[in-house]
Amino acid sequence: MNKDLVAILLTAGKGKRMKSKLIKNLHPLAGKPIINHLIDTVKEINVKDIAVVIGNDAEKVKQNLGEGYNYIYQKELLGTGHALLQANDFIHQHRDCTILVFLADGPLITKESLELLLHKHYTDRASATLMTSIKDKPFGFGRIVRNEDGRVAYTVEEKDANEREKLIKEVWAGICCYEAEDLLESFKGLNNNNAQGEYYMPDTFKYLIKKEKVVSAVKALTDLETLNVNDRVSLAEAEKYLNNNTLTKLMKNGVTIVSPETTFIEPSVKIASDTTILPFTYLTGNSTIGSDCVIGPYTHITNCEIADNAVIERSTLRDSTVHSNVKIGPFAYLRPNTLVKTKGKIGTFVEVKNSTIGKESKVNHLSYVGDTDVGEKVNLGAGAIVVNYDGVNKHRTTVEDNAFVGCNSNLVAPVKIEKGAYVAAGSTVTDNVPSNALAIARSRQINKEDWVSRRKRVKESTNKH
Repeated sequence: MNKDLVAILLTAGKGKRMKSKLIKNLHPLAGKPIINHLIDTVKEINVKDIAVVIGNDAEKVKQNLGEGYNYIYQKELLGTGHALLQANDFIHQHRDCTILVFLADGPLITKESLELLLHKHYTDRASATLMTSIKDKPFGFGRIVRNEDGRVAYTVEEKDANEREKLIKEVWAGICCYEAEDLLESFKGLNNNNAQGEYYMPDTFKYLIKKEKVVSAVKALTDLETLNVNDRVSLAEAEKYLNNNTLTKLMKNGVTIVSPETTFIEPSVKIASDTTILPFTYLTGNSTIGSDCVIGPYTHITNCEIADNAVIERSTLRDSTVHSNVKIGPFAYLRPNTLVKTKGKIGTFVEVKNSTIGKESKVNHLSYVGDTDVGEKVNLGAGAIVVNYDGVNKHRTTVEDNAFVGCNSNLVAPVKIEKGAYVAAGSTVTDNVPSNALAIARSRQINKEDWVSRRKRVKESTNKH
């Protein structure tokens, strides 16, 4: 009979092999910390309650996960068995439940493998059931030693294994489940009589086997999903695995990804069918991209909403919105709170921040547009700059419909260019420009006849002396 489920995540360790100030379980992986991947999967199997054993950087872990968890402090880091022992009160509170236990450095495990683990546990009426995998290079992992009939005889850690045991390729994946009463009893088997002087959680399995309790084991559906992230190499493996899964799902749903080997897309990104992603493109956060778009190459988009038929080339976009039939790039930069409306164009070496670019408006070359409201069918010429900062405060600029701003013009905020107005090239505009007026704010050109010839004669005369 299936029971209510609760989970315990052991996160107190620092992860020395990461060689980092940040603890292992908070390292980012595919857009969120390692531990968050595991938490999200655990929630999919409808656990009743979750306890998180914390130690190193405890407050950072709590801040990351937030409320809704039972946080248990492990003051001394004396091994996985010692960490589990700290959850004694939590287990007592749920002594009629099945307890899932996770070493929290395994972010790739799937809901389906956890369901397989629980099915095996209940079918065998086991006291404990281990998730295992096959490792071609099992160095560093606890080995699963089976009897002749295939049942689990015992587990042994790498540093305590003999030569025969080290040849075994089936290893414990850092995930298991217990009946709560059996787990509480198994704590009697914990001791630190080993090479590390630590309390190993697998000693609870040995104790239950010694007491002739049923300890089962089942292999995960795939070996790769049991990857433990212990260093930067395994972190990169996990990143690649998740990215490949994401790209495969997108391609099966009608997205063309020209070069999966050079494309990175976080699982949170949504892309509609018939969009093409070109090489060296990086899509992250809560970005959504419509259909029939062309994104890339060499493009980075974070937390943006892109509508249908957009073309974005060699550009960076952050926290911005792009309507349909917009063209951006190459080498454009859209900073947060930018909106580009239908058929707008942001061209080469243009930076836009906290601004709205109206329908069919163009900012084609070498411009900075900050804190600006641009209307429809506006043209900002090459080198047009919005001077939005006075050294203390930012000010807004308005350029109304059908206005034209000539090349190399400066719009000194706060200022308004009204409907249909023109700004002559090279102007520095400090006052509002009325509708349909032409603003010329530059020095009058003076041509000095024969100036060059006179200068040459003076220079030649000086050189003779």
